[in-house]
Amino acid sequence: LTGTDLQLPAALASCRRFRCDRYTVNRKEDKACFGSGCQSVCCDARTCSQITCEAPLINAPDTGVTQCSNSTDCAEKCCVQPCKDFKCDARTCPKENNWKRTSVPSESQETCCKHTARHCCKAPTAYCVGCMNCQSRHAYCASKLLKYMPEFGGFQHMRRLRSTRGESVDRPPTMLDDGGKTTVASASEIAADEADSLEGVQKTAERYRRLREGKETGEETKLRYRKLQESEHTKLLDNMIDMAKEAAAFRLKNMKKPTSEKRGAAMRRQWVDTWHKVVMDNEGKDHNETVRGCFQRPSPVCKYHFSSIFLLHRGCKRDAKSATTVKVLTDTRHAVSCGDDGLCWVWKIRSGTPRQVFFPNQQVPSLEPLWPVLSVSVLNDATYILSAGAGDGNHTTGAAYVWDWQYGFQFADYTADDGVILSTSEMAAWRLVLLGCKDSYTYIWQWPDSNTLKLPYFARTVEEIKDAIESNTFDYINNALDGFARLATDKFFMSEHTFLDRILAVHPEVEHSLEALTNIHDFFHKNRMGHVRDVVYVPTRMRFATAHADGKVRYWNADSGALLMVMNADCSPVNALAASPVRQEVVSGGDSGILILWSLPSGRKLLQMNQLAGGPIRSIAFVPGGNRIVVGSDDGVVRIWNVCHAQLICHFDVGGGRIRGVAVNPSNPLGQILVATEDGYVRVYDPNSQVDAIR
Repeated sequence: LTGTDLQLPAALASCRRFRCDRYTVNRKEDKACFGSGCQSVCCDARTCSQITCEAPLINAPDTGVTQCSNSTDCAEKCCVQPCKDFKCDARTCPKENNWKRTSVPSESQETCCKHTARHCCKAPTAYCVGCMNCQSRHAYCASKLLKYMPEFGGFQHMRRLRSTRGESVDRPPTMLDDGGKTTVASASEIAADEADSLEGVQKTAERYRRLREGKETGEETKLRYRKLQESEHTKLLDNMIDMAKEAAAFRLKNMKKPTSEKRGAAMRRQWVDTWHKVVMDNEGKDHNETVRGCFQRPSPVCKYHFSSIFLLHRGCKRDAKSATTVKVLTDTRHAVSCGDDGLCWVWKIRSGTPRQVFFPNQQVPSLEPLWPVLSVSVLNDATYILSAGAGDGNHTTGAAYVWDWQYGFQFADYTADDGVILSTSEMAAWRLVLLGCKDSYTYIWQWPDSNTLKLPYFARTVEEIKDAIESNTFDYINNALDGFARLATDKFFMSEHTFLDRILAVHPEVEHSLEALTNIHDFFHKNRMGHVRDVVYVPTRMRFATAHADGKVRYWNADSGALLMVMNADCSPVNALAASPVRQEVVSGGDSGILILWSLPSGRKLLQMNQLAGGPIRSIAFVPGGNRIVVGSDDGVVRIWNVCHAQLICHFDVGGGRIRGVAVNPSNPLGQILVATEDGYVRVYDPNSQVDAIR
């Protein structure tokens, strides 16, 4: 009996005879129903424990009691998509660690895949180009080197170096010489050698197979040997001698005949020439052959040890929230870190124990998610902290907050309507801070009075100019005129907007001309500097520097708002800046993996330090003294450079994915390094000694 058999008008029926559809179950057999209403009366929705998901979907954990009503609803509520089995669309790549990630079926593309245009850097380096091709840096470099060494396959033969023409050369002689003579093997000799080796392996495998088929262990063979007669002993020993002779003959047959050519300077020169031809020359070529960044600059491991870790940014879900930024408080015993979870934690550096937490004030308690915090700065009064980031879930607005680190109280807030706030910095002037915004503007914010100055000042639209003039005019009228003057002004004064409305009412044809002039003005005054990805205050003067997405570093006067200098780093975005504590200099780093030391008064490039294999540089911090910097990049390696000599001192791998922020403790102990990583942890590393921290 089905619902179609019981369409109205119909007689009274029992639920006992009614058959529910696939996604419902009949649990009310004792009830009665009429016609098509039996489906709703007799049938209840199935729970996820009764649903079997179709491949490649699998049943979601912890959803056994959840009810669903149809195929789409059940797939969404009861099933998850393993990211390792999901095929990403064009121009997207699988995310890292997809083997452990699952997603709701409707959100599989966003959860399992990353868009190359948004997530990959734009520099012509192996790290960035490999990301665009859904490859790691190592895989991309290996694929490029195979163009010049195709016979190496998976690099299993590493005894000889082969050139682009099929030639090969032995490695240079070592301290262990075999007699002082050798030959240079050709490609055909290498192939013959490999064939003979394969033949020997096959013979050995055949003998080993015969031994296994006998199913005799070593002890059983000894017992059997003792029971043999003298003649059988002799026969067995003869067989062993024959096998030894065969092995010796095979070895003599395949040995290279000695020649009069001695190992020495000639072979070393040939090795060096071939090395430069195959590797070093290709390393320096343009992007049409191979890209830069495959060669890792060697350096020793830093004499640092892991000290403590802060865990709370990660969260409890499978997809970890990143720790985005970290700073050391002025007491040098506490640190503040913020993350994609929208929280800023104050914690003890020595133990990783949380001390306080901050999140923005809300009108009512809400379960809405908090938006990512991208930057944090410790203000000069040692009491307040400035944090900033996204203002909504769509990342169209930005928000900045000033709060007390001891109690987590919010004292001031600022909202940027045109973009996320990407960077912050404190200034020496009392309660003035810098905000770098995604809308390409830098804001000087006086947070007690909520006054702001927007730089560059003259890159304003016609509407913004009108609003500014009108605001200044009304401020003057309300604060500088007495009652009689304000009454007269109220009767006869017209604002710019009112005046234009009156003109257009009389001459509407003027509107097209005004619109054309407005567009021309806005075009020539448009701010095209790109996102302000970092901003730093220069301690030696009332000036600051900004890093922009257009690949330039700009130097500003904080007193007048004037742009003093523009320095062109390279074609890729600049992500990080660090100001020298002793000189008017900054170090910049960006997607290209190049560090540049700039002289701000002259705009000259003083030094350039390349760490192309490390990928984009995300954070830079000076060590007290101004001679060394700590650099964090996307390959998860912290590198320490000497900026006086452009020397890579050492490095260490934190093992937490991309590094989002680094900070250096000025004391307690000196040179202590804090690293915020993409896996949601903040790790603390101490130098083994004070000599290691300052050397």
